[in-house]
Amino acid sequence: YELKNNLNFDTNKNGQLDAQDDYWNGGRGWVPIGNFSSNFVGVFEGNGFALEHFFIDYPGGQVGLFYGIEEAYIRNLAMVDFKIQADAGGPLAAKVLGGRINGVYMRGEFSCTGASSSLVGGLVGDSFYEVSISNSLIATDISCPGGSVSGLGTWNADLFTANLNRAILVLGQLNFIKSEFREGYAFANAGL
Repeated sequence: YELKNNLNFDTNKNGQLDAQDDYWNGGRGWVPIGNFSSNFVGVFEGNGFALEHFFIDYPGGQVGLFYGIEEAYIRNLAMVDFKIQADAGGPLAAKVLGGRINGVYMRGEFSCTGASSSLVGGLVGDSFYEVSISNSLIATDISCPGGSVSGLGTWNADLFTANLNRAILVLGQLNFIKSEFREGYAFANAGL
């Protein structure tokens, strides 16, 4: 699968994500690709194009562009000015079960809706097995009043495969997060 051009979710270009936009979906916005029992497997080629003003409003849910990716290869994709509100997840995927992520750029906001949200990251929500990330910039601002979050995704040890985690820069802000939930999570330059 591949992008052939930029995709702007603010389809009427009025600067608002509202009912006049094609992907409003009753205020929910994007429905993640896949579900709990069906993950994306394969290659997603962004060709350097961007998903602009991507949005999800799904209180109580685990969300991302993909619900889950499994041994997949995601590359050359930008997501800019996204706004996500959910209990768990990340802009790219709620969960990753192995694979490669190369050349991605994330810039936007993730706001937790749960009283004790967890599995929230600036790239993915949760990861299992080895996931290599390279040549990427993650600039996600996360607001999570009562939850645990991380710069890239939870279970960070799984998110780096030896010699493949080069040139990853993680920026952004962790807002309104209790100090005990920040400890041990990298939210700075990683892997240079």
